[in-house]
Amino acid sequence: MNSVPDGSRERQAEAPGNAGPGVWLLPAALAALALGAAIVLRRSVRRRLQPFAPIFIGESLEAPLTESPATLGIAHNGGDTKEGMELVRAHNVDVVEIDVALVGGRLDVVHTPPRIIPRLLHPLVYTSATLDDAWRELPAGVDVYLDLKTRGRRTANEVVRVIEGNGERTIYAGSSDLPTLGFIRSLLPDAETVFYPRTRMGLARLLAMDPLPVRGISIPPDNLDAAVVRRAQGAGLFVWTGIVNDRRRVREVLDWQVDGLISDDLVVLAGLREGRVGA
Repeated sequence: MNSVPDGSRERQAEAPGNAGPGVWLLPAALAALALGAAIVLRRSVRRRLQPFAPIFIGESLEAPLTESPATLGIAHNGGDTKEGMELVRAHNVDVVEIDVALVGGRLDVVHTPPRIIPRLLHPLVYTSATLDDAWRELPAGVDVYLDLKTRGRRTANEVVRVIEGNGERTIYAGSSDLPTLGFIRSLLPDAETVFYPRTRMGLARLLAMDPLPVRGISIPPDNLDAAVVRRAQGAGLFVWTGIVNDRRRVREVLDWQVDGLISDDLVVLAGLREGRVGA
């Protein structure tokens, strides 16, 4: 009978090929944990980035008004979903807003861009419709307002590409970042850029610039009144405001002769296009 020396048995037990099942438990557990984390992250990110269209069909107009027939009606986030685009098409609004962000080198329809996620991981945890996808759903005769959720020259370059490739529509590009809008205008001097000053002080700083770096502003109604509107328009800016859904507030804002009204109420927006806004 052959015998194996004790030292040989110890060396065989220590050999990699003879490792017991317990050796693989830790790597397997770590791999399962990583996979689970990726699944949870993907679901949470997709839920967080899911576009939404808050537009709705309000009550019929009972008392048509014609004081501000020139005011544009802008459908707030109306182009962020197919459902929203269908409602925009049915109600014949002037301008549809689409939230966009530069993700993976392209403009996607995104309300909240994935700033916390490294760019290399975007394909793993993030999916969304591209702006090109949304463009195919646009109704004929409706202009577009791109609300830029990312900043910088790369975003500006993509916006310019969109504007240059779609000359049949007026395309507005809005941002709270003046340098991004400046990049756009450096490439397209006639681009319809819209700045968000947010406050009257921010607007005052903008009006002090010579020449003005943008074509228009979008400012909350709480920071506006008739005098502020006249001052901005007198400087050569068009003035938008929103989001306004209350009918009495709509009438008040229209009395200021704003150039554009951002609203979720499709009945109000359709009435604006027809020169009628009701209480």
